[in-house]
Amino acid sequence: MPQRIVLALAIVAGMVTAWPTPFAQAFSGQLQGIYGQVENDELEGGEASLAVGSRFGLQLDGAYAELGEDQLKGVGLHLLYRESESYLLGLLADHAELQDVDLNRVGVEGELYAGPVTLAATIGHQIGDIDDIAFGVVDLRWYPGADLMLVAGGSLADSEDDRVHLGAEYQMMGGVSGYVDLAAGENRYDHALAGLRYYFGGDKELMQRHRREAAPNPIITNVLQGLAGIRSRQQELAR
Repeated sequence: MPQRIVLALAIVAGMVTAWPTPFAQAFSGQLQGIYGQVENDELEGGEASLAVGSRFGLQLDGAYAELGEDQLKGVGLHLLYRESESYLLGLLADHAELQDVDLNRVGVEGELYAGPVTLAATIGHQIGDIDDIAFGVVDLRWYPGADLMLVAGGSLADSEDDRVHLGAEYQMMGGVSGYVDLAAGENRYDHALAGLRYYFGGDKELMQRHRREAAPNPIITNVLQGLAGIRSRQQELAR
């Protein structure tokens, strides 16, 4: 089912981008492909997001990927309020699974804007087939140019899933950007990921896209943040 939702979001996104304005301007979103290495496994997949509204917004997310021999899939929802020059506040909920082990998250997300700097944070609770526990994510994003973002951050999910990461994104042309993300954490966790994003919703600089349009799609990121707990549960099921 999540694969169908991702495909449906991608189809709707294509229809929106082809639709005459001003209808298309009421929507924003992104399509992205991702590839890289997570610990000793190869990750490849895609995510799609579709958002409607400006100050008050509703966003749907979908994702599908393969991590080693396991399937990763999920769906998500955001309810957002933003003042594009000052801040964003939102509620989020998503469901993901990695080879039949569920990870569900609900939480609050927020961003503060100060010139070329954004402070972003998400806090909430995760439940499912792994331990019920609070989680938190903090990112500091800097835009040295309007189409370039550099980011450093960290996340905490449980005693085995503390992480730090560095990343960058550069918008090249026509809403197409390239990005990289490098992370390291406890229990020798590491990943090196890269990919392409296509943003729709009008011609904007990257910083304005991030502050005025769709929020980041967190589904694959959430699974990776909880990977140690998921792997532990998979080992229990395999016994």
